Amino acid sequence: MSQPTKPQTILVADDEPNIRRVFEAMFSKEGYTVLTAENGKKALDLAAANHIDILVTDLIMPDINGVELLQKVKQLHPECAAIVVTAYGTIKSAVEAMRYGAYTYLSKPFDMDEVKAVLKKAIEHQAGSSDPLKRPPSPKNAPVTILDCVSEKMREVYSIVERVAETRATVLIRGESGTGKELIARALHTQSGRVNKPFVPVSCAALPETLLESELFGHEKNAFTGAVNAKPGRFELANQGTLFLDEIGDIPTTIQIKLLRVLQEWEFERIGGTKSVKVDVRLIAATNKNLEKAVAEEKFRTDLYYRLN
Repeated sequence: MSQPTKPQTILVADDEPNIRRVFEAMFSKEGYTVLTAENGKKALDLAAANHIDILVTDLIMPDINGVELLQKVKQLHPECAAIVVTAYGTIKSAVEAMRYGAYTYLSKPFDMDEVKAVLKKAIEHQAGSSDPLKRPPSPKNAPVTILDCVSEKMREVYSIVERVAETRATVLIRGESGTGKELIARALHTQSGRVNKPFVPVSCAALPETLLESELFGHEKNAFTGAVNAKPGRFELANQGTLFLDEIGDIPTTIQIKLLRVLQEWEFERIGGTKSVKVDVRLIAATNKNLEKAVAEEKFRTDLYYRLN
């Protein structure tokens, strides 16, 4: 990890001792000053007595929750970048926390490479937040960033892209046809740690049901008429990278069931196969449809909707 131009102080607030120890050991090894607190009150005391560059806080704590803590810390240190740590069941709350000033979030369980990547992005964000014009210019052919956007609305969109890119969260992009949903999906990929891995787009509306299932999950030899060879699906081709499912609102309910299982277990079987295939894929979906209406009309599964949204 490249070192910042000045010493960085990281405040870790978590009521789990093991989490505090892991973060303290990791961040200290990278050369940062690390302060730890077992609750929100102690974290606030430390923030009042020290300059804080990065706040890493658990979302759920017994006295002061992570959202309240990050708001109070940012009052003391407006340039501080906050990273919220959360279990899967509270990811929705973590995303909500981003609206109150969190830079991004980490979902448990997480691996060390992910933590380092998110921390690096947060430090870069914190270092440039006071004067973004001091950031180096984007190289030729680099992906669009917030600084490249003239429209204030698009600057807001790319601000969210920068914060979400390094997380593993599934993303649902909504908007009318032609508004650049795939552009946003590619920006999420290129600004993530998966940038050197495949970005695999699939137009769900362009394929009939039987072909779409084969395209997504692959098939074994002789699985159906014309299947003269085994073929990997788009999930396998996107392994360790990003799979972009465009117009996901058009997929049939039979495939929705299989897709839901993949999002839950990150494994599936090819058509005609019996062996489970495990994948590590960041899923980004897009639609121009009103999914809430589709759910109400029982054309789109409620559980899949909440997984995506």
